[in-house]
Amino acid sequence: WRRLRCGVVCRKGISSSALPCKRIPPSLLKNAASNVEEMIMKAAKMGQMSSQIGVVLRHQHGIPLVKSIASSKILHILKAHGEISPPYDTPTSIDCFMRSCAGLCCLIDG
Repeated sequence: WRRLRCGVVCRKGISSSALPCKRIPPSLLKNAASNVEEMIMKAAKMGQMSSQIGVVLRHQHGIPLVKSIASSKILHILKAHGEISPPYDTPTSIDCFMRSCAGLCCLIDG
């Protein structure tokens, strides 16, 4: 093992990653790419963010990676269908930061 500064170890491999090792769709998966895109569009119309859509697809429908099935990411699918609504105009991190600032302003004022 090579050690870098501050005790950080440089490792190879994806053992600590949450992504599946094989980036191919599982053989047990029955959903086609068009069905996955329909599920994504339905969730986006309900107002869910792209990260929430991915979690729902993984936990409820057993889809580990949308990119391996539909050959494009969730946000790219939304852009292709023209479903980029106001929550998607700003990046998720900036949107969460703006919400926390609004909450702090309410605490200070109220």
